[in-house]
Parts: sequence; C-alpha cells; structure tokens
Amino acid sequence: MRMRLLAICLVVAVPVAHAGDTLELAAGVDSSEGAQATGSASIERSGAARSCDPVCVLASDAPDVVRGELAATLAQSSYGDARVTGRFHGWQLAVGETVQPLGSLRDAFWRSGRGVDRTDLAVNMPGMVTIEGVQLVPASSTVDIGAGEADDQLEAAFLAAKHWSLFHMSAIERDRGSDTASQLSVDFIAIDADLDGTRVRANAGIDGTTGFGAPAASDIESPRYWLELSRHVGDVSASVGAGSWARLDPSGEAVDTGQLATGSLAYEHGRLSARASVEGGRLVRRFGAPLPPRAMGRAELEADVALAHSVAMIGTAWLERSDRDDPRWAVATPPTGAVLDHAGVGIGARWQIKNVVPGAHATP
Repeated sequence: MRMRLLAICLVVAVPVAHAGDTLELAAGVDSSEGAQATGSASIERSGAARSCDPVCVLASDAPDVVRGELAATLAQSSYGDARVTGRFHGWQLAVGETVQPLGSLRDAFWRSGRGVDRTDLAVNMPGMVTIEGVQLVPASSTVDIGAGEADDQLEAAFLAAKHWSLFHMSAIERDRGSDTASQLSVDFIAIDADLDGTRVRANAGIDGTTGFGAPAASDIESPRYWLELSRHVGDVSASVGAGSWARLDPSGEAVDTGQLATGSLAYEHGRLSARASVEGGRLVRRFGAPLPPRAMGRAELEADVALAHSVAMIGTAWLERSDRDDPRWAVATPPTGAVLDHAGVGIGARWQIKNVVPGAHATP
C-alpha cells in the first residue's frame, strides 16, 4: 500500500468586474510518489444564453464561454494538463496538451500514459438545423496525437433533443505506423431524462472493436447497453448503473468484452461532506492471446470536514484491481494482461480564501 499526504492546498477565487468572469488558483504538495508538487489554475468568462426560437441554422441557444485551465504535478513521474476551450453560437473549439495522461476503467483504449505527450484538438458543432429544440445531425470531432500514435475520434447524432437522441455514433481510430486499431459504437437510442426526481440515463446499440494486427474479418461485435439511475434526497445523493463493457487491452492487440456495474453515495450536511464510489466488472477475451475471464474494479472513499471558515481536513482511500497502468503509480503494470492490486490512503488540509468584489460573482 502506498501512502499519500496532501500537506496544504491554497484556493483563491478572485472575481473580476464582469459578472460572468471567474479566476481560480490552487496549489498544494503531494507525497504519493516521493515528493510531489501540484498546482492548478483556471479562468472562465461566460455570457448569457442565446435565443433559438423556433429555428436555428448551424447555431444553438447555449451561452458563449471562454475557459482556460492548467494543472501540473512535478515529481519523478510528472504529469499535467493545459486546456483552452471556447464556445460561440454553439460552435466549440478545445485545444489541450497533456503530459502522461491518466486513464480510467471506462476507457476504450487502455494504453499506459507513461512517457506520452498528448495533444488534443476538438471541434464540436451544433445541429445543422434546430427546430423547437430538436437538432438534425449535431456532431463533434477530436484529434488526439500521442507518442508515435495518432487518434481520430468522431461523434454524431442524426436526430437529437434535450433528453434523447436517435442513432448516436462514436468512432475512434488509433494509428501505430501502418497498423490501425479502432472502435465503432452506435447507440440506436439514447435517453437522458428526469422522471419525478430520478435522473435516468440509458442507451442501446452495438460496439465493433478491432485490435492492432487483426485482420479485417476479426472485428468483434458486442451488444452495447447501459442503464443508470441517480437521485438526490435531502443531504444524500446516490446513483447506480450497469451495462456492457468493451475495450482494447493495454497491448492494443487484444479485444475484451463483458459487463460493468457502478455505484456512488454522497452525503453533505453542515461542515461534513463524504463520498463513496465503486465500480466493478468482468471481462472475457474475445480476440488475441487467450486469457481466462478477469474481474476488475475500483473503490474510493473521500471525506471533507470543515474545521473553520477557511480550513478543512481531507481524508481519502482507494483500492483498484486491474491491468491498467496509471503513471501516478510507482510500479508500472506490464502490458501483458496481468491483473494487479493497487491501494492508497491520504490525509490533508485545505485553506480557502474568498475575495468578493462588489457587483461581481465569485465561484470558489
């Protein structure tokens, strides 16, 4: 088990004269892998929502936003992220640079971020035509350039409204020299709606995944489905979800499919806020070097107790069993399908200062 200590974190929210502008700065020290120094900064300027009644052409009613973000950790395994996002009339452009990107259990590609310097360029367009909230062919495109690899990602929903979409498609392609791996996901229907206080997210479709070195005929097709329910009652909020799981293994040369379930519980009252989350699933090898079925998952617990107006104590604990390789871990997981256990605990302090300018809005 590795120990993590967050020594001190300083958060400053400084609003400027315009009501939609926010500047936030944070800094801290983390000893999860020896001595680490962490810091982050963000600035955002947002406008009012636009009118789109009843028809918009290549535009939307989303408010204009310009946001810049910077986060970094300096240590033996340094990682960080810089990103600028702008949205105008529903068109959005995001440019980002990530050093040793961090993955998650839900990623379709499980490559290690160690030694990777990734550049992202994402363009999101509004619906070509929006009629009373229903959009025809909204789409987005992302280019992700890694060390010796390049990713292309395209998303499109051919008919979409606020709470549903029909025939939503997501295509990811990764190039490694002259070799290609890909995943094409199609949701024939996707729903995101509020039913009497319970938020319901659901989709149904099909995934097609191909690994590096696989012949064209080896595309692995699997059902794509997900159902998630979340609800907030008083001081407590909870969510549960379950559905399909399809991915390329860390080598990129094998395809696994299976099922995944997630759950979270959060409590916030007075000076105490706490959150627990868990996700776990089972994967079966469908293409590549044979391996027995594997169970993987992650559990996290975090508590935040305010001791005074501007000082809080933070406690964290986590446990993960997977073949994923996270650059924050001291020991690298070999890309051989080996399933390893990782765990960590932490305790820390946060100091928060608010500087409210008359007539401005601050978000700490």
